[in-house]
Amino acid sequence: MNTSVQVNDAVSSHTVRGELTAFSSDTTSVNCDQIKVKAEIWHNVTSGTGNIPKVELGSTKAQGSILGNGCTYTLTFNYSPSLQLPKSSQYRLSAETPTINGQFGDFMAGYSNIVSSPFPEQFDMKF
Repeated sequence: MNTSVQVNDAVSSHTVRGELTAFSSDTTSVNCDQIKVKAEIWHNVTSGTGNIPKVELGSTKAQGSILGNGCTYTLTFNYSPSLQLPKSSQYRLSAETPTINGQFGDFMAGYSNIVSSPFPEQFDMKF
């Protein structure tokens, strides 16, 4: 009797494109090429702890001049369609700026949101 389990470990590639726009006047002067856009898996998001382990699936830098004029990105990442994430884990698309010198002190701006398979072709973010 064969008791082995076959796992489909084929890797697929997905490309998502989007626009990044400034929501705050403090972020309008950020250079687009300083913004990192990532596809990640966040683990143990339901644990209530502040330290969430993350696995980066792919990343890219945004294109354009400055965030105030709008930036664009094209992100390609690999994932396994047969992988079923536990309920405590999530696929997320996120973007973050370097440290910004704002009128009330230094800060980093970012955006992150949950996505699921089938992944979107277009995903826009505001800072």
